Amino acid sequence: MVSLRTCGWVSVVAVLLALTSCDSPDSNLFGKWRVESKYYKATYHIVEDEGKIEGRVLYYNDGTTLIQEEGKPSKFLFRDLKEQDGVYVDGISGATNTTNKHWSLSLKHKDTIEAREHFGDQSSSEIWVRIHENNED
Repeated sequence: MVSLRTCGWVSVVAVLLALTSCDSPDSNLFGKWRVESKYYKATYHIVEDEGKIEGRVLYYNDGTTLIQEEGKPSKFLFRDLKEQDGVYVDGISGATNTTNKHWSLSLKHKDTIEAREHFGDQSSSEIWVRIHENNED
């Protein structure tokens, strides 16, 4: 027979596990991502730095430009994304000095992002796939 005291501890442990296992929406965005593109190869690392969500360039190769960062990356794709209704928007692009360029990211699955780059009244989108630490490219 199970005592009430045992049931109480089991309930407390279950509640604590539920609370600590809940990821914040941002935490699903963080990590390394590989771009699926037939035009170039790229790997980005989405991190939080000083309270801002940044997309750091780890690797980029389009056949003319090659970026391969070692240590803490100095190039960034975007900075300061904010979550708005499940979409991360208004990142300042590090690829250009214009303020007309920004990004929006939509987490389609825990391992898939639809990334949309906006410039003026135009936009383009691509799919990013999470890189798992045991399966890095």
